[in-house]
Amino acid sequence: MQRISTNMPMLDNRFRMGERDVRMNQVQKGIASSRAIGDLRDAPVDAAHVTRLDSAGKRVEKYLENVDYVRGRWSQAEGYMNEAVTIVQRLRELSIQGATGTYGPEDMNYMAIEVDSLLSELSLVVNAKGGDGQYLFAG
Repeated sequence: MQRISTNMPMLDNRFRMGERDVRMNQVQKGIASSRAIGDLRDAPVDAAHVTRLDSAGKRVEKYLENVDYVRGRWSQAEGYMNEAVTIVQRLRELSIQGATGTYGPEDMNYMAIEVDSLLSELSLVVNAKGGDGQYLFAG
C-alpha cells in the first residue's frame, strides 16, 4: 500500500507542465525559424529522411546538368556531322566525275585542288573541339 500525500499531485502536475513548456518552446522555435527540425538530435529519424531527400535532390540536379551538357555536345556533333556528310558527298561527286575520263588534264588539276581543300576541311571537322576544349570525335 502506497501513501499519497497532497504534495504528490502538485509535483506531478508541475513536472507535466514543465514537459509541455519544453515541447511548446520547441514548436515555437520551429515556427519562428520556419524549420521543422532545429537540431538533428531533436528528430534523428526525420533528419535521416531529410538527408536522404536532400541527397536525392542533388542527384537529380546533377542528372539534369549532365543531360544539358550531353544535349549541347550532341547538337554540336550533329552540326559537324552534317558538314562532314556534305563534304563527303562533294568528294564522291568529284571522284565520279573524274573517273568518267571526259575531263582534260587542266580540269583534273582543278578537281585535285578542290579535293585537297575538301580533305583539309574534312580534317578540321573531324578534329573539332567543343566549347570545353575537348574533342567531339576523339581527335
